[in-house]
Amino acid sequence: FVRNRGLALALGLSGTGITAAVTPPLFAWGVAHWGWQAPFVILALVNVVIGIPLTLAWFRLPEVRAAAKTADGEPVTLAGMNFRTALASPKYWVCNIALCLVVSAVMGVVTSTVPMLRDRGLDAASATAVFAWFGIALVLGRLVVGYLLDRLWPPAVAAISLALPAAGSFIFLSGSTDVALLSAAAALAGLGAGAEFDIAAFLMARYFGLKDYGRIFGLHQGLITVASAAAPLMFGAMFSASGGYSMMLTYCAASTL
Repeated sequence: FVRNRGLALALGLSGTGITAAVTPPLFAWGVAHWGWQAPFVILALVNVVIGIPLTLAWFRLPEVRAAAKTADGEPVTLAGMNFRTALASPKYWVCNIALCLVVSAVMGVVTSTVPMLRDRGLDAASATAVFAWFGIALVLGRLVVGYLLDRLWPPAVAAISLALPAAGSFIFLSGSTDVALLSAAAALAGLGAGAEFDIAAFLMARYFGLKDYGRIFGLHQGLITVASAAAPLMFGAMFSASGGYSMMLTYCAASTL
């Protein structure tokens, strides 16, 4: 978690991307055979049959060890800012605001892609197949961005990767019904979504250190959660006001850029 911290975070966070790639086709299959209740049963079974046993079998906290000591026997102090100093840092709020904008845009893609494609005339299977590329790209984005964060200038990696969903939004704005092109748009959104959490966890540790990391990163995640919760409400209001998805997609492009 030092030399290859970006890649380590990426590997640990890849589960959500795998889930996003696998569940839409699985849920569509369940709905086709048993109705809208099927996905809830599938989710329950996955947790009871797979999730809980794997967690009990594999997840173990490390044994509690004595605090690290220096050669003189003094406790090792972690480097970094304290919470109050971080709150006064412009860099901290640049990270918070930028990533909240990106997360809100990604939530728009997550919640609106399938209904938007259905409105364009795609059947449920095709729409969920397009969205599955979001999950595939999310995993790829996490791994690639995590690898690059360890080796290149992190702000440049962040700027480029988090702007990719804008390209996807422009494709959706074109009104195309080509499945391949729409899949590419979903994949571009997924690449940016996969990069976001890697970048957040990495930059907070890089710029603010580990001394007060729990509170510094915790507040950031709290703000991200607020943005995630508010975004679907905002996009619903945009849809009601405009009668379509253009306003939402324009916001997504602007936010990620």
